[in-house]
Amino acid sequence: MLVLGINVGPALETQYSREQNFAHDAAAVLLQDSEIIAAVEEERLNRIKHCNAFPKRAIDFCLLHANKTLANIDRIAINLSEQDGTRYAQLASLEDTTVPLRSARDYFSTNFLETYGIDVASRLEFCPHHSAHAWSAFALSGLEKSIVLVLDGAGDSGRGDGKSLSGLVGVAGRDGFEILRNLTVEQSLGHLYVMAIKLIGYDLFDEYKVMGLAPYGDPNRFRGVFQQIYRLEDFGQYYISPTYVEELFVELSKNKDYLPPRRKGDHIGQIHQDFAAALQEAIELIVFHVAKHFRNTTKIDCLTYAGGVAHNCTLNGKLRNSGLFKRIFVQPAAHDAGCALGAAVYAMNKAFPNVPPAQLHTLYLGPPLPTTDSIAQRLMQWSCMLNFARSQNICREAAELLARDSVIGWVQGRSEFGPRSLGNRSILADPRPAENKARINQMIKKREGYRPFAPSILDGQVDVYFDAPGPTDNLLFMNMVVPVKESWRARLGAITHVDATARIHVVRRADNERYWQLLSEFGAITGIPILLNTSFNNNHEPIVDSIADAISCFLTTDLTHLIIDDYIVTKTPEIHFRIPDMTISTRASIKVTAGYKLKQSQFDRSWTLETNYGRRFGGGTREISQDLFKILTTCSPGTSILAICASLSIIPGLRLIDEIYDLWCKRFIILEPATATSPFSDSPNSIGLSV
Repeated sequence: MLVLGINVGPALETQYSREQNFAHDAAAVLLQDSEIIAAVEEERLNRIKHCNAFPKRAIDFCLLHANKTLANIDRIAINLSEQDGTRYAQLASLEDTTVPLRSARDYFSTNFLETYGIDVASRLEFCPHHSAHAWSAFALSGLEKSIVLVLDGAGDSGRGDGKSLSGLVGVAGRDGFEILRNLTVEQSLGHLYVMAIKLIGYDLFDEYKVMGLAPYGDPNRFRGVFQQIYRLEDFGQYYISPTYVEELFVELSKNKDYLPPRRKGDHIGQIHQDFAAALQEAIELIVFHVAKHFRNTTKIDCLTYAGGVAHNCTLNGKLRNSGLFKRIFVQPAAHDAGCALGAAVYAMNKAFPNVPPAQLHTLYLGPPLPTTDSIAQRLMQWSCMLNFARSQNICREAAELLARDSVIGWVQGRSEFGPRSLGNRSILADPRPAENKARINQMIKKREGYRPFAPSILDGQVDVYFDAPGPTDNLLFMNMVVPVKESWRARLGAITHVDATARIHVVRRADNERYWQLLSEFGAITGIPILLNTSFNNNHEPIVDSIADAISCFLTTDLTHLIIDDYIVTKTPEIHFRIPDMTISTRASIKVTAGYKLKQSQFDRSWTLETNYGRRFGGGTREISQDLFKILTTCSPGTSILAICASLSIIPGLRLIDEIYDLWCKRFIILEPATATSPFSDSPNSIGLSV
């Protein structure tokens, strides 16, 4: 049986503003009986962070990888209840009176019909949102029985009564799943976290940044403020004031250390760090309160956990090390993309209730690299900007580069499903020099300097460096923080956070042979089988997936080397001079516009790049020069920027080249090698650059 699970928004990528859409983190997952065949988030393919459009590219990949068509799929599982799906459909019809009132089946089958020409309405299976989270956790945990905890911002009601929920607590076993308590949207820890962090300059999808900031602060400063807006009650219940945003403002104004609201990009002071610490403490106290109650009343000593709050790795590590549970499994794709997986498992279980899915051992479920020869051909196309050579022992040579303080983009095999790079789409560095933390944050990731980096470590070596007693199978997915042993904190300066912890990633040979071998080689050279591992991307894009993504990120950051499969890649000198030899284009979700802008009491002509997705998804506008506007509205596949400039009588001066490079860095535009080589490309000084 084949089941396609999707986390989906109803709009196609180019249809309308993403602010009008209710979902995020679109994804597709394909199950064949009890095995996960393929899984990928739409953002990895269309390059829109947290994309919430209909996941056409993700669906196409899953079908292509399995050599199937949509006609072969037995069930298509969607992660919301059918009643709530109908409610969403009717609300959409009220907003757009040209759209008829429809049922959930008609509503969610429309894009399949328009895209693939197939009516799938009868094959749709609806799974309530938090149930999808729950199925993604327990069913793949390998546990016989566990408490199931789901915590996020909000989801559908699951009951069709229109009242949103923010999570659930249940008990799952091989004989079924029972919900013990639904958590109302008024109890939403996800909403509390997002609304609170807005006061210190952060927003939705920035939660992990504040989690990294919290260890720098003292929770005592604002503990009383948060205690005024929540309380712990009997029977594992808790209360959060429905007007907590207003109450936060009131309590903060009464606090002797008044917290001035911080805007994004402003200086982060100790007071903001203390606020983050108090917020983190409040979330931890509430979750432990719930977990302890159900641990004591059910007598079940295992926990499976999902939902956006389950990406709070600090909390997860404290749960693991508390001794409260014998075993803990945190769904590594705990956010809404993981609901595609959960909905698929739910649909499969509904059809075959006595066939449990296989335990989740790997997340290498995304698109694979092409053949080695195809990679060489692709790199050859970039020869004006890249040098490359094939290694006979890539792991040994990469380890030597890392030991000599290189910072490497490492691309191997199939990409990872979920928010973590686990050694196939990673930036790697030596974990020992403390300065590597600031170096990578500033020069490559272009992000806040306080943000920590995770270590990858060989299985069997954890106890040497970290205080993480117990089984390590819940440390495979980089979603738990544990203490670094005191004797190693100074020597592992690049991966030890300010609170002496690290978010570790245990690597087993059976899961990733090549990455395991790289760690082994680095350990043989340095004596430490650990690497600093962070996601391969800059701060304007999702994690890279394709060779083209990796090359663009390599050429627009200060990475020293790129390693793809067996190839070691370096940059040619002065790549700016080669930009005119590239082709230029914009993504489907970005349009080039001309208009007028009010400047100093008069309207002047303006030219912009506009995204059709909302601010929360990295959208917005960017002003461009008139010359670039002309180039982008004239460009065609295979034609170089230099050739376009010649046809328009534009001199490709340094200002224009810098503008193009900056927009490339910020992923507003795409640069690719031209199909025809420019007659000037052999000499970087012959293309007539001018200021």
